Amino acid sequence: MYIIGGFECNTNLELALYELEELGFREEDIFIVEMKHPRNSERLINSIHSSDGKSLMDSITAWGVVVGTLGIIYGSQLLIGPIATGLLGLVVGAMIGFLTDLKVNKNKKKKRSNIDVLLIIHCKTEEREEKIKKILQKFLVVTIGVHK
Repeated sequence: MYIIGGFECNTNLELALYELEELGFREEDIFIVEMKHPRNSERLINSIHSSDGKSLMDSITAWGVVVGTLGIIYGSQLLIGPIATGLLGLVVGAMIGFLTDLKVNKNKKKKRSNIDVLLIIHCKTEEREEKIKKILQKFLVVTIGVHK
């Protein structure tokens, strides 16, 4: 059976490895896999097939409609007329929506997995499995899995 533990890359991983070796595990029974976090390019506009949860078009449209409508309503009082002020309000509202969305999305941090290293340990008995789990939990493992 294999016991898999996900660790952050820190001294707890080294201490867990040391204690596992003290318990009698050989280097052939312990596998370490470094996890790579790919960088995805962020797009400003989502498509039908993929979305990253950050839609700029919603805010741009909402702000454009609101400020454009206000421009039409109050533009009848101005010299240039309601159509021109409505179009001007649409452009200004779209810029407000775009800048608001950029500010909001910039402040949101993308969640990243805390697992930097996978530790895979091969063991043969149930009692050793329990010992391994206790050692991993002692050294703050993020996740534990067992494959039998």
